[in-house]
Amino acid sequence: MVPNYEKPQNIRDLATRLADLGYWPVPIPAGCKGPVLDNWQSLRLNFETIPDYFTERGMLVGVLHVNVLALDIDVYDEELSQAIVAEATRRFPGALERIGEWPKSALFLRMEEPGFKVKATIKGRVEDETAQVDVRSVSRQIVAYGRHPETGRVYHWPRGDLWATPWGDLPL
Repeated sequence: MVPNYEKPQNIRDLATRLADLGYWPVPIPAGCKGPVLDNWQSLRLNFETIPDYFTERGMLVGVLHVNVLALDIDVYDEELSQAIVAEATRRFPGALERIGEWPKSALFLRMEEPGFKVKATIKGRVEDETAQVDVRSVSRQIVAYGRHPETGRVYHWPRGDLWATPWGDLPL
């Protein structure tokens, strides 16, 4: 039986929940897409240390690619983006999708062993926009929660929230 988690009430609760579920949260200042701390790749935050790092209202929560892999779908063409997401979710049922700047998205998968740094498709063009898919793993992070720095919109999880999904429930 899958536990029924209550929605976290603030950024610290959210980061703590992610850590409790098996993810490695990393703090990101508001308006940024990545951490600015020295050696952020080595952070392994837990219940005791999270309050020291998640201190500002409006901060974002990233997730380290220690045990999570992300298919980062940087495709602005809606039809192509949706086709890539459909194929990825067919291959990896249960993958969680995070949207920050529609129609771009990212799918979160579980990784049990260290993989590779980043593998990317060749950057292409669809009409006037670029299109590329990155397989992001090891030594990186991906924003999970907060406001997208360019759109100002809250990151959205249409296939289920990461904060309600134990790491072991993600597809491998």
